[in-house]
Amino acid sequence: MRYHPNDLGLIFQKDDEGQTACERAFKKYGNDITMSAIGDLIPFDDPNVPILHHVVKHAPQCMKYFACRYLSASYFRDCEGRTLHQAALASGNKAFIDDPMFFLEMSDEQVREIDPGSDLYPFMVAASGQICDLSAVYALMKRNPSLAQP
Repeated sequence: MRYHPNDLGLIFQKDDEGQTACERAFKKYGNDITMSAIGDLIPFDDPNVPILHHVVKHAPQCMKYFACRYLSASYFRDCEGRTLHQAALASGNKAFIDDPMFFLEMSDEQVREIDPGSDLYPFMVAASGQICDLSAVYALMKRNPSLAQP
């Protein structure tokens, strides 16, 4: 953390096998010991970084371990001004087929809010990912079709 604070001490850097240091630690030491060590570096009660934004981007499978300990971090915005929900959509890790409730439970405000990192509406973010999720694009556009009007 001291040498790479913007990268959260490189706990989310991937190795040659595509696993993050965080994932390896969970497998080797278990959830409690790993989260305790992370909590020593990034306090649970007052984190100064939007750690959940990093988790959703780099290790979404570990989100449940982080989210239940970093409750207040869910309200932060990252360095690009994104909310946690926007960061999750922009990460490309959300697909309609895998998590339809992520898209269906979006508030009207979230559907209309432009992503500050890309200056795109959520349906455009879903369309512009590495893999275009047409089901997500359709679900988001159906919520507010006027957004697609010039």
